[in-house]
Amino acid sequence: MARWALLLMTAWLLAGVIGCERNRERAALPPSAGEPPLPVSFMNIAWRTAKTDTDFQRELERRLNVTFTPSFIPRSDYEQKLKVALTTGQIPDLVQLLPDGPQHYTSVQVKAIEEGMFADLTPYIRSASFARDYPNLAAYPANVWDKLTYKGKIYGIPRYLEPETFDGFYMRRDLLEAAGLAIPETVDELADTLIRLSSPPDRYGLEIGGAKALDGAGLKSISVAFTGVMNWGVEDKGNFTYQNFMPEYKQYLLWLKKLYDAKAIDPEFALGADVEAYKKGEAAAKAHRWHSYAAAADPRMTTVPFAAHVGPAADSVLIPPVRGPRGWAVDANIGFYTQTVIRAKGNEGQIPRYLKLIDRLAAPEYRELVTHGVEGVHHYVKDGRKHNLPRFEDDCVACWSWFQHEARDIMADTLQRGLKRPEEFTRTIETIYARYKEMNLTNPHYSLVSDTLLTRWGNFTKDLNDNRVKVVMGIMTMDEWDGYVNALVASDIYKDIQQELKVVWEQSR
Repeated sequence: MARWALLLMTAWLLAGVIGCERNRERAALPPSAGEPPLPVSFMNIAWRTAKTDTDFQRELERRLNVTFTPSFIPRSDYEQKLKVALTTGQIPDLVQLLPDGPQHYTSVQVKAIEEGMFADLTPYIRSASFARDYPNLAAYPANVWDKLTYKGKIYGIPRYLEPETFDGFYMRRDLLEAAGLAIPETVDELADTLIRLSSPPDRYGLEIGGAKALDGAGLKSISVAFTGVMNWGVEDKGNFTYQNFMPEYKQYLLWLKKLYDAKAIDPEFALGADVEAYKKGEAAAKAHRWHSYAAAADPRMTTVPFAAHVGPAADSVLIPPVRGPRGWAVDANIGFYTQTVIRAKGNEGQIPRYLKLIDRLAAPEYRELVTHGVEGVHHYVKDGRKHNLPRFEDDCVACWSWFQHEARDIMADTLQRGLKRPEEFTRTIETIYARYKEMNLTNPHYSLVSDTLLTRWGNFTKDLNDNRVKVVMGIMTMDEWDGYVNALVASDIYKDIQQELKVVWEQSR
């Protein structure tokens, strides 16, 4: 009897603790009072299979005083479905926009703006009471808001803040040490190291995830080392030049060709042969965003974890920017990954409530909730740490982390992941920023509006990806590449783009 009494007392106390903890968690993200729930439909990227209509979704709705109609769309399908939605005008209340063009907004997105599809948020963002009304959104740096303007107006709310320089290379530290190789310091040393660490077909030197990757995050920094500019370079007189059309860009293509000829790149790289090669131990290096780097004590807990079959000695090192003929291998980013826009039609008068909701999605309390869920239901606390329970996965709590808008310090966030060598990581990041500052990179075209660039660029450069690949694979000669580029540079389309950018550049100055 005494034993049962003790068990009952323990259960009662535990229930009281859990109940108090739930009350504290609810207090941390309390529902709005005095208003009916706000209906919120949205389309958002899903990074894995999503599950909705769960108990956790209903708890979120209660705390946020909303009723969600969610549409989580796989990342692989999102761009196409977003384009269809914008083209037809059939959009939900909140839409996650993806930048995918020569300027921050694509031509389809610009058309949607000009047709009045998105609410103009400028009166709220630029108001004197912005910090008081929306304190979490006001935590975004002012220059981030400036960069997403279109013709001086703000239509979107930035999400997933990133450092302005964000490319880097992860390399297998254990392979470097086994081969007696030092960390490369120049583009030539980097190429030679990648070749030395290749053992095809079991392991290639560098993972490249498709044709677009030659001009995408990661490798873009190498092209900067050869050219000295990002996407568009602009001289003091306001004359713009596209990086890929510069004579120096050919040296970057030849650098890649050297890797290809030495079989340090998967011969089927253009097909996006295997974007998991580094994780599976089938590549010695990976170009990736440095702020996603987390070389933890357990390599399988890193942001780029190794597969189970990869040896336990596998370890990553973040390579500081290497030097090229025109400077350091760094890049310049707009400062955020995506943004959220609010549908204008049907939401007249409700914009402040949507902004209040998004401000709560940007709160640290929301992030904590979607990271661990509700205590006693989705996690328990032991030794001061939260441990997630199976119900966390069953309710797909993490799905709602894809919906957060928090402006957080990514550097601090990375350092909290239990890094194996935090001092080394910190020194590397300091080096990245110092070299980025030395390069003085900009993306001047992001905040400039060129109608020809927006509407004609895609078709104008439709062969660019393929021709880059052809040069790397030796299918196109450099003379043929020169002929292709010279024809584009001499065209009226390119000249119109240059003139339009120059005019708005001078006006902005």
